[in-house]
Amino acid sequence: MAARSPESLQEKLSRLASSGERSDPLVFSGRGEEIKRIVRAAGNLPPDGARGQTFVIEGAPGAGKTALVHELARRLSAAGVLTVIRENVPSDETVMGVYHALLSAMSGVPNEEARTTRRKETAVTGGVGGVMSGKRVTSESVAPQAALDAAMIAERCAPERLSRIRSAVVFVDEVQNLQAGSGAATLLADLHTQGKLPVLLVCAGLSTSPARLADAGISRVSPSCRIRLGRLAASEAVDCARRTLALSRQWGVDAPDEEVKVWAENIAEASDLWPRHLQCYLQAVWASLAEQDAPSLASASLEDTLAKGRELREAYYLDRLSNSGVPLEVAGRLHGCLADGGALDLWAATDLAGEAIDERLSARARERVRNTFPTDSDCFDAMLKSGLVSLDERDLCISPIPSMTEFILDRCEGLGIQLARS
Repeated sequence: MAARSPESLQEKLSRLASSGERSDPLVFSGRGEEIKRIVRAAGNLPPDGARGQTFVIEGAPGAGKTALVHELARRLSAAGVLTVIRENVPSDETVMGVYHALLSAMSGVPNEEARTTRRKETAVTGGVGGVMSGKRVTSESVAPQAALDAAMIAERCAPERLSRIRSAVVFVDEVQNLQAGSGAATLLADLHTQGKLPVLLVCAGLSTSPARLADAGISRVSPSCRIRLGRLAASEAVDCARRTLALSRQWGVDAPDEEVKVWAENIAEASDLWPRHLQCYLQAVWASLAEQDAPSLASASLEDTLAKGRELREAYYLDRLSNSGVPLEVAGRLHGCLADGGALDLWAATDLAGEAIDERLSARARERVRNTFPTDSDCFDAMLKSGLVSLDERDLCISPIPSMTEFILDRCEGLGIQLARS
């Protein structure tokens, strides 16, 4: 087979320019206190340490939850901690895979062996005419591993081993999709309540995640173990942009220090210090550089690049709106009340969504929406799930980020949709 040709600089830049929403940032910045808290907890686990230290990382789409999970896993793995990452809530068929990985780590048995069990059976052979010969024959068979839970794993591990092995951390992302009564719910509740294995559970998801976890039996999460992600500090956003742009020098991009400084400061400001927006503007940088024969920040247009970044940010918001299935008139009515930092209780927010459907849509559009969202709560939940709105620590409905509210209201205005702003 012929060797694969090395990726050219333009190919690399083009690839980075088209990277998806969940792609990891090239440089991770910020969240230092959050990382310290989880790393510290990973070093103080059962059987000798604290139990029930489940962490919940919550925040609006684009707040950097997945990036934080992967950065934590990278740092913990480098320290010799087993990390198990599930990008989505495990299906009933894959739940046992998490237990098998933990059994392998806790017992020292290779993962493949942990997935099966060996059975020894001894039988006595019979002689001629049914007279027993007395000969014993032992056979060994391999069968699929029986169902496991944390208690069963602890029983199979010697206590002295559990007290000296390093901890394991199980990360589960997108837990806003957790269903009560599912295999995943049983798994998470088991890991949350067990007190014999050195296992830490870290869940990540949208602002509805704590409610979904409570439905699954994980309601007693310490306030110190709930992490709400929002904007980066200005210095963190600038640092992330600066170090990412400086990294491009290793690829062959001409990136003088002064240019890197100016571009990083402008990108951070344009991003509203929001991690996903920061990635949008950096993608725009790679797209601008890819268009050059000799990529250079000094000869690229900062103004044009920032305009491309705004387009990517708006496309991101449009994707959120499209994925929700909620008409712009409905989202706009809600965001009109959330402008300038407004907040609504859940009853009022749900009522507003229903009012917008009934009063602001044509008969045909209203029928179509009601077929998708039979109740007002269904519509509001769809906005929560897609990240069009969020919940704060008091469970009040808020805008995930001011720039999203501005975009939705401006788009309504541009399309002639009349909304009452408050």
